[in-house]
Amino acid sequence: MLKYVKIAAFAAVVLSNLIMTAYAQGQGESQKSP
Repeated sequence: MLKYVKIAAFAAVVLSNLIMTAYAQGQGESQKSP
């Protein structure tokens, strides 16, 4: 059971990192363009 919990937590961290990265890139692009 703990194995699946660790996998789920790891997946959540990876997904959150991808979302934050995409959000940061979107913000950077919007700031560059006037």
